[in-house]
Amino acid sequence: MHFIQDVLEILSDLSLQFQRDTCSIPDALDALETACLRLVALKLRPGKNLQGFIDATSDQLTFQGIQLTPSTSSDEQLNAKKTGLVDILIDHISSRMNDLDTSPVLKAMQVFYMVNLPDTEVDLATYGEDQVKTMCEHFKVDLERMGCQLEHITSTEWPALKAHMFRNKTRSTDVMFKNCLLIKT
Repeated sequence: MHFIQDVLEILSDLSLQFQRDTCSIPDALDALETACLRLVALKLRPGKNLQGFIDATSDQLTFQGIQLTPSTSSDEQLNAKKTGLVDILIDHISSRMNDLDTSPVLKAMQVFYMVNLPDTEVDLATYGEDQVKTMCEHFKVDLERMGCQLEHITSTEWPALKAHMFRNKTRSTDVMFKNCLLIKT
């Protein structure tokens, strides 16, 4: 049960990340990867709750003054069950969230995240053109109904937005660096 509690804490943390109003696609992917890494770690070592139980049980198989009945399963059998459960969970999570990595539109939307911007202005010149075209094509009916000109989006609005993002990325990196220096001193 303590192992299950460790698993449920990981899944609960993942769920809370997805429920955040500010959860972006990169945030969701990071949360998924973090959850999977934490689950894999449970296959290799006891989690916080299971380790607490192990530490609290004495050699006489007592827990909080209660005599425990020894398990009929061997340590290898219990580890195989834990590993099987973790593998099933990771497979299920991966299959449910497969669209985040495979959907062309969701992948294209990642162009708007500043962490994905190139480091040089030369690379910035053509950055994201294909992704913006993919999104414009996907949302074409809605964009045109709202009076948007698709050519104007790709030729003028997108270059202006990515220039703005690039300037702010540089500024925010400078601010973060300065803040880190202030914290260290």
